[in-house]
Amino acid sequence: MNIQEYISSGIIENHVLGLTSPAEDAEVVKLSEQYPEVRQALREAEDALMNYALLHGKTPPANTKDKIFKALVDQGQMNETPTVDATPGFSAGIGETKTHRITRVLAIAASLLFVASVAFHLFKMADFRQQIRQLEQEKTDLIAQNETFMAQIQEAHQELDVIGDPAFKAVVLSGVPGHDDNRALVYWHNVSHTVYLKPTNLPELPTDKQYQLWGIVAGKPVSAGVYESHDSQQTLQQMIALADVEMFAITVEPVGGSKQPTLDQMVVAGKI
Repeated sequence: MNIQEYISSGIIENHVLGLTSPAEDAEVVKLSEQYPEVRQALREAEDALMNYALLHGKTPPANTKDKIFKALVDQGQMNETPTVDATPGFSAGIGETKTHRITRVLAIAASLLFVASVAFHLFKMADFRQQIRQLEQEKTDLIAQNETFMAQIQEAHQELDVIGDPAFKAVVLSGVPGHDDNRALVYWHNVSHTVYLKPTNLPELPTDKQYQLWGIVAGKPVSAGVYESHDSQQTLQQMIALADVEMFAITVEPVGGSKQPTLDQMVVAGKI
């Protein structure tokens, strides 16, 4: 059961107003014992009912009863002065009984109006609570989107710094036979020997495989590290610095890389 959806359904407000069935009442009580969220929502609904009653409850003016009776007299619903019957107290008793009946009807009507007003208030409170949750979720989503956007901006700035530095040489790694459509870029700094790798068109690998960059130094392959970013083939990643590199190549290796390149798993290569 989704507790937040249950709370937002309005059943707790209905329970407080006495509009739920015995089975629903039992369910609310049971869930309030199991889940603090339900218990808190129940407490808030009860407090809201009490606060509403205290806030909107007013004592009628002293002449309200007289005004009601006058209106009833004007409409012919009752006599202005009770008729005295031969039997002592008979007419007065009839008038008193009728008055009590009218007063009771008015009290019931006022109670129903009050309950309806409180119900509307509680339903609106539940609606506002749902709107607040939606706004909080939208805020969380916007924060996540903003963090992603800022990370992309940071990556773009890093790449611009590399590309804009004339000391970096861009080496295009083209696909070897059988991998003709594959491409990658290596940026190699001829002074600091810093190496950056950016796959531009390399297939997504299984989770147990990684791309490993190699530099050919004095005719021998030297590892420049594995490419870590599986979620984006466009991310510029700094690799292990290499000096006196003659060419670069990329092979597909087990996760963590290999000490020696698996030559039949080479996908791209390029000379400096």
